[in-house]
Amino acid sequence: MKCSQCGRDNLTEKGLEIHTKYYHKLRVSQPAQKFASGMCPDCGSTLWYEEGCANCRVCGFSKCG
Repeated sequence: MKCSQCGRDNLTEKGLEIHTKYYHKLRVSQPAQKFASGMCPDCGSTLWYEEGCANCRVCGFSKCG
Protein backbone atom coordinates (compact mmCIF):
# COMPACT_ATOMS: atom_id res chain seq x y z
CA MET A 1 0.00 0.00 0.00
CA LYS A 2 1.07 3.60 -0.54
CA CYS A 3 0.79 6.55 1.86
CA SER A 4 -1.35 9.25 0.28
CA GLN A 5 0.32 11.97 2.38
CA CYS A 6 4.00 11.41 1.62
CA GLY A 7 4.05 8.78 -1.11
CA ARG A 8 5.93 6.13 0.86
CA ASP A 9 5.28 2.83 -0.88
CA ASN A 10 5.38 -0.92 -0.18
CA LEU A 11 3.66 -0.72 3.20
CA THR A 12 1.42 -3.48 4.52
CA GLU A 13 -2.05 -2.47 5.67
CA LYS A 14 -0.94 -2.51 9.32
CA GLY A 15 2.34 -0.80 8.41
CA LEU A 16 0.43 2.00 6.68
CA GLU A 17 -1.78 2.44 9.75
CA ILE A 18 1.26 2.70 12.05
CA HIS A 19 3.13 4.95 9.61
CA THR A 20 0.19 7.35 9.35
CA LYS A 21 -0.45 7.41 13.09
CA TYR A 22 3.12 7.91 14.24
CA TYR A 23 4.98 9.49 11.34
CA HIS A 24 2.38 12.03 10.27
CA LYS A 25 0.24 12.73 13.34
CA LEU A 26 3.05 12.90 15.90
CA ARG A 27 5.38 14.87 13.61
CA VAL A 28 2.68 17.43 12.86
CA SER A 29 1.61 17.86 16.49
CA GLN A 30 5.19 17.86 17.82
CA PRO A 31 7.44 19.23 15.05
CA ALA A 32 10.40 20.02 17.32
CA GLN A 33 10.76 16.37 18.33
CA LYS A 34 11.75 13.30 16.43
CA PHE A 35 12.57 9.72 17.29
CA ALA A 36 16.20 8.89 17.85
CA SER A 37 17.67 5.80 16.33
CA GLY A 38 18.82 4.56 19.71
CA MET A 39 17.61 3.33 23.03
CA CYS A 40 18.11 4.76 26.49
CA PRO A 41 21.20 3.21 28.11
CA ASP A 42 19.53 3.35 31.53
CA CYS A 43 16.06 1.88 30.91
CA GLY A 44 15.95 0.77 27.25
CA SER A 45 13.14 3.10 26.15
CA THR A 46 13.19 5.11 22.93
CA LEU A 47 15.20 8.33 23.07
CA TRP A 48 13.81 11.59 21.69
CA TYR A 49 15.98 14.32 20.18
CA GLU A 50 14.89 17.72 21.47
CA GLU A 51 16.89 20.91 21.02
CA GLY A 52 20.09 19.01 20.25
CA CYS A 53 19.85 16.56 23.16
CA ALA A 54 18.82 12.92 23.37
CA ASN A 55 16.23 12.60 26.13
CA CYS A 56 14.39 9.67 27.67
CA ARG A 57 10.83 10.45 28.68
CA VAL A 58 10.61 7.39 30.91
CA CYS A 59 13.58 7.70 33.28
CA GLY A 60 14.87 11.21 32.58
CA PHE A 61 18.23 10.28 31.02
CA SER A 62 19.67 13.13 28.92
CA LYS A 63 22.78 13.52 26.79
CA CYS A 64 23.64 16.59 24.75
CA GLY A 65 26.17 17.05 22.02
